[in-house]
Amino acid sequence: MPELTTAVRAADAQAASGDLSGARELLVDAVEAATAELGPDHLDVLDARARLAGVHRDLGALNEARRVLESVLEVGHRTHGVAHPRLLLVSYDLAVIAHELGNAYEAGRNFRLLDRWGPEVLGADHHHVLAARRYLGEDVPGEIDAPPPLPLPPVGPAPSGQSILDGPPPVERRRRFPVTAAVAGMALFALVATVVGVWVIPGRDGRVESAPQAAPVTPSVTPSADGSPTPSAALSGSNSALPPANGGSRTPTRATSTTTAPQTLGSGRYLIHAGHTGMCLGLGPELFKNTGRTVLGQHPCGSNLPQLTLEPVATNTYRIKVTDSDGTGCADVDYAGTTEGLLLAPQACNDKTDQRFTFEPVTAPVAGYRLRSVAGSRFCIGVLEGKQQSGVQIMQDTCRNGPHEVFTLERRQ
Repeated sequence: MPELTTAVRAADAQAASGDLSGARELLVDAVEAATAELGPDHLDVLDARARLAGVHRDLGALNEARRVLESVLEVGHRTHGVAHPRLLLVSYDLAVIAHELGNAYEAGRNFRLLDRWGPEVLGADHHHVLAARRYLGEDVPGEIDAPPPLPLPPVGPAPSGQSILDGPPPVERRRRFPVTAAVAGMALFALVATVVGVWVIPGRDGRVESAPQAAPVTPSVTPSADGSPTPSAALSGSNSALPPANGGSRTPTRATSTTTAPQTLGSGRYLIHAGHTGMCLGLGPELFKNTGRTVLGQHPCGSNLPQLTLEPVATNTYRIKVTDSDGTGCADVDYAGTTEGLLLAPQACNDKTDQRFTFEPVTAPVAGYRLRSVAGSRFCIGVLEGKQQSGVQIMQDTCRNGPHEVFTLERRQ
């Protein structure tokens, strides 16, 4: 579409002259028009949206840039596959922005895509591939005493004034960072690690209120299968699973199973406990990144928890209503819920499948229910990386068959 190409180049020129707001407005209008004409999954539309994310980043709106890039990859991977060269460039942009936001999980996931497919598709010497390998702690051929992965190469317009619509930039070798930059990067990494470590210590004020005790609802049926789907071909063999981190200073007592329950749950209020810690699902800030979002995660069971209500909408299919001081919403999986690595947060209730969940009874690795969204039914919902700390978010991700993906339900009055 010549009009879109012209608009993107004009936006690049405006951005280069310092008019970032004008570039953003131009790209927003161009993307809207091109999406209506070409469709949301057209490669030129995806490229233009990725450039829009770059302008958001240049304006300091990292969270908006992240949301745009995640949406681009969600649509692009479904249509063109994870190894498409243009989408690998987008994966790099998202990895760097995730790193800047302090989300090592998402940064690592996208850098692993580059490490897995980049050498074949972009070239082993492409600087995006080398940056991914350095971030993942791998040896880079020909480098002696390689610097640490921080700071990362910046995201921005394609090199030498090249438009992203022209395809991947030429292969180029990495320029070695000065020693001073490496030292500064190490200092920054230590500072971030210290701040995160202090933030995630559970029970900092020493006060944890106990919820009124009731018999947990746990299934007694034997599942027909372990429910753990095989990872997609794009991610298999890419070492995508991160090892669990048991970072808390205390491990909460695991919820015990004292009653049995029918395979089909009734409607009503419940406490939902994480199978590996016994903590309750609640609301709190997204840990490990400064997004300002309030998301669902594991929290100490107490009076500060929101009310969770299961509302049947079909056979063994429920909406999870979340009620707190701000009102009532429904648990919603980010970005239509069709991919892995997505968080959950309350949104206005609707009839979409990313707000519908199934509860699959299991007896192993612990007794309880495996939770899946209808939109992302091949994935499991569990606590991020099996972490033990209070406040850790839950997310939809590849099934690992771990206790952090099993939940027990405690009926409330």
